[in-house]
Amino acid sequence: MAKTLYLMRHGQTLFNLRHKVQGWCDAPLTDFGIYQAKVAGQYFKDAGIISTMLIALLKSGPVIPWNW
Repeated sequence: MAKTLYLMRHGQTLFNLRHKVQGWCDAPLTDFGIYQAKVAGQYFKDAGIISTMLIALLKSGPVIPWNW
């Protein structure tokens, strides 16, 4: 049985808007980034796609062997 994996990146951040390199710290979403997240959320809801709970994601991050 075929499965589909959906990956989603965050919406626009303040660092994106200022053309700053990011990835080592959290940058807040802009108003447009919040809008993008809402649009994506509605798309997934309308398509019947569910996601993991945030707590599972937060607990997974620290145990992943990051290579940087």
